[in-house]
Amino acid sequence: MLFIHSSFYFIFWALIVFAIHRLIQIYYVLKIQIKNDKLSIVLSSVPFLMLFCYVIFESDLIVDYQYYLLLLHTLLVSVLGGIALSIYVMNDSQSNSWLLISVLFFVTLHLIVFIEKYYFPIQIFRAIAMALNAIAYFLFYKYILLIEDKKTI
Repeated sequence: MLFIHSSFYFIFWALIVFAIHRLIQIYYVLKIQIKNDKLSIVLSSVPFLMLFCYVIFESDLIVDYQYYLLLLHTLLVSVLGGIALSIYVMNDSQSNSWLLISVLFFVTLHLIVFIEKYYFPIQIFRAIAMALNAIAYFLFYKYILLIEDKKTI
């Protein structure tokens, strides 16, 4: 099973915990990268939001009570993607490149887990998702180290 449970009860609590975690990530990135341009973040979030909303609304397997958590998590991943994309476009640096790459891994992870759960239940997707998760967190950690090193210098 590769450590991912199939029961909706566990998926429900996992989505709540990941939503809280994404909120903390968004807060931390916004705190480190003082960003006053909210319009660029909103505009950068739109492509991610459109992709995920299309995938969500095209699935017939999602029960009504699952929509709210999936939409919340999709919104948070899209906002994180928009923040990373707008920061990278406005200020291209090594640390911002690491942030963008890690967030793209998070976005891909979200998409693969969703496809595995609601479209194609192929076992290899779970292994890919675990590898993407580990790589994304490593790259995010690398970003945090670089950005905090810049702040202390």
